[in-house]
Amino acid sequence: MNAPATAPRFRQIPALLRGESEPITAWIEHWDSGRVLLYITIIFVGAGLFGGAVGWWRAPLQGFYAALKFPLIVLLATFGNALLNAMLAPLLGLNLSFRQALLAILMSFTIAAAILGAFSPLVWFLVWNTPPLDQRADLSFSSHSMILLTEVAAIAFAGVAANTNYVNRVV
Repeated sequence: MNAPATAPRFRQIPALLRGESEPITAWIEHWDSGRVLLYITIIFVGAGLFGGAVGWWRAPLQGFYAALKFPLIVLLATFGNALLNAMLAPLLGLNLSFRQALLAILMSFTIAAAILGAFSPLVWFLVWNTPPLDQRADLSFSSHSMILLTEVAAIAFAGVAANTNYVNRVV
C-alpha cells in the first residue's frame, strides 16, 4: 500500500534537482511528511556516501563514523538555518513561517546532498589511490592537502549549485 504513495514522491526528485519553481513553491506551502522523510533519506544517503569516502583515507572504521556523522551535521545545519531564516524573515518584511523556511532549506540541502553523493565515487577513487596517511611525512602532507582541496571544492560546488539553482528559480 505504501509503494503507490511513495512512487510519485520519487518522481518529484528530478523536478527538485532542476529547480522548477511551480512545484517547489507548492511543496513549500503544503507540509507533506512523506516528502520530508524522502528529503531526509536523500540527505542521509548522499551526505553519508560522501562522508564515508572522506573518512576512508584514515581508516575504514573512520569512514563508517564519518558516514553517520556528516548527514547529522548537514541536518543540524538545516535546522539552524531554518530557525535563523524564520527569525529574520519578519524583520525583512517577508511572511515566512518556520515550517516554510524549514522546507525551503531542507530542499536546498537535499540538492546539495544529492550532488555530494554523486561526487563520492570521485572522492573515494582519489582516497583509494592516495598513499596511506602514515607512510611518509612529506607525502602525507601533500596528499592531505590534495584530498582536502578536492573535498572543499566538491562541498563548495554542491552548496553553490544547490542554492543558485534554488534561489534563481523560486525567488
